Amino acid sequence: MSMRFTKRSKVATIIGASVLLWGLAAAPAFAEGGWNSSLNNAGPGFSSRWWTDNNYDANSTRALFASCQGGTNANYTVQRVNLNLWRDNGVFPDHNHGVTTSYCNGTWASWGRMTSVGSYKWTVGDMYVNYYGAGDYAWISNGRVTVPSLTTQY
Repeated sequence: MSMRFTKRSKVATIIGASVLLWGLAAAPAFAEGGWNSSLNNAGPGFSSRWWTDNNYDANSTRALFASCQGGTNANYTVQRVNLNLWRDNGVFPDHNHGVTTSYCNGTWASWGRMTSVGSYKWTVGDMYVNYYGAGDYAWISNGRVTVPSLTTQY
């Protein structure tokens, strides 16, 4: 059985396919999931909540800290915070997917796309701080940070 296309139906098919492809290309890329939270006086090792990434999309796993402040009674300002990404590895130690840095200025800190389906969390690491009056910044591993608003997407 053969199908016959008229010139008119070929043009309509091409236009319809083109509209469909342009519509898909123009569609925004939404993350599979995400959540909003805050930190109060969090130190190195502080853990976010766990979330499950089912790898439904190709979006990066990322975190955004709108701003950072020193923790309770801190004598420094916080400019950057290192964040480690972990995947639950069952009875074995969690798998570290690396460190990224939040610049505490409303820009995304990204680990890239996670291709392994699983449960993930990030933990607070070292902080880049300026002690009041010192004028110089330094990385410290025993600081505390308060973040009034943060977003995690995956």
